[in-house]
Amino acid sequence: MKHKNKNELLLASIGSLSAGLFPFLGSFDERRLWLAVLLSGTPLIALASGRLTGALPRWLLSFGGPILAVGLVSSLASELPAWGLLGVAQLTLMAISACVIAAALKRQAIADARLNALCFILPAGLWSFAALSIIYTAFATGLPLRYPEPLTIFANIRFLNQYQTWVMPFLALALILPSPTCRVRPVFWYALALSIGVFIWALYWRSMGRGTALATVIATVFVALAFGRPGLRHLKWTVVLSVSGLLLNALLFPGDGAVAGMGRLVSSDSPGRIALWQLALAQIAADPWLGLGPLQFAALDNGIASHPHSAVVQWAVEWGLPAAVLLTGLLGHLLLEWLAFARRTIDPVGTRQAATDSDAMRVAITASLLAAGLHAMVSGVIVMPVSQYMLVLVIGIAGGLYLRSDTTLNEPHHPTGVATFMRASITAVVPVMCLYAMVFTVHDYRTRLAKARSEATSYIRNANQPRYWSDGTLVDISTTRLSK
Repeated sequence: MKHKNKNELLLASIGSLSAGLFPFLGSFDERRLWLAVLLSGTPLIALASGRLTGALPRWLLSFGGPILAVGLVSSLASELPAWGLLGVAQLTLMAISACVIAAALKRQAIADARLNALCFILPAGLWSFAALSIIYTAFATGLPLRYPEPLTIFANIRFLNQYQTWVMPFLALALILPSPTCRVRPVFWYALALSIGVFIWALYWRSMGRGTALATVIATVFVALAFGRPGLRHLKWTVVLSVSGLLLNALLFPGDGAVAGMGRLVSSDSPGRIALWQLALAQIAADPWLGLGPLQFAALDNGIASHPHSAVVQWAVEWGLPAAVLLTGLLGHLLLEWLAFARRTIDPVGTRQAATDSDAMRVAITASLLAAGLHAMVSGVIVMPVSQYMLVLVIGIAGGLYLRSDTTLNEPHHPTGVATFMRASITAVVPVMCLYAMVFTVHDYRTRLAKARSEATSYIRNANQPRYWSDGTLVDISTTRLSK
């Protein structure tokens, strides 16, 4: 039992370390490098341990093959095939990494409180510490905080909002679950979790992100209506953190008119986003089957952004409509499967004491997945490195809980010839993808360093049109046709 507990702690600590390093990486591009290391290293470690093929479910083999094939054809037919192949490799490695996390959690059942603390609460605490350092420096020097400080812990304030969309449900979860360790008195743990949760919400009120607000409200109300008492408990603590964060924001930044700034939350004005969607629709009409090529919306010289601020539109314009239909259909099916699983396993009355923690965890995961999915329709949730990591982590944890609870999935299956071929192919292709993604990323990063591109003004929205890198536009290396 002691050996098993050590394995559980090691697994959860690796997830915490992976997320916890992001706040200490000073720039967007350094975080992109770290994500490339994680996405390349996770499948390779699973492959070296002989667990990669067992971690890949049959549905991924069935749907992933056609999506991968379309992505490769789209990349090779594009104006920038090297960048297209990078986009295909990145999406594939994200899917595989999520499956590896799910398989690991299925084998090692980590307590929900410990999993939440290590993977979400402590990393959020590190982000809070980074922001508090900026506030302390301003107070110590007597200099005023200029907006959007201290939100400059992210290269763009909307990247912070995307992270918050993923993590906010788990902040409420920390106040529902017991203390993750008996070595710390519960009162101290809850004080820490409450402080982190309130401060993250205070940073949200500082940023006034509409997408995060709308997505979080819809997701929180949904779980409250769908899951009975566990959902209502989640709603209660979310409201407590939200209101407390609003008050803290007013105390920390009294001159910025926190309450007056709420007018932005009810505004529907978004001319830049509409212009991006119109441009994307025009490109889809011009090439509906293969699209521009993965990552290559960044090659359009639109002067606004390097991605269309919508996941479905992005897949359609870059990968083509067939791939977009497959990707959207696959993710929609998985979300519906999770919702059915949650409804089936969560006790709406809350009478089963032993299941209380698991129910709360499933409610939080549901809220996080729904909020991020909604937010991805109007933002770059699937684009930016920290948000991409959160996508892999949350989906991986959801998959692990699903696999652990559904005993029918634990029965041995006799692989068919097609499945055996697909597994062998993926085993051969994965190292190539990992090597390509890592070498391309490191080489391009070194090239950009040689050009001495400054990130001094990167906190200003759209200053660098971020995509794969902080200065994410590919206009300077694209052809005239793509630049029009």
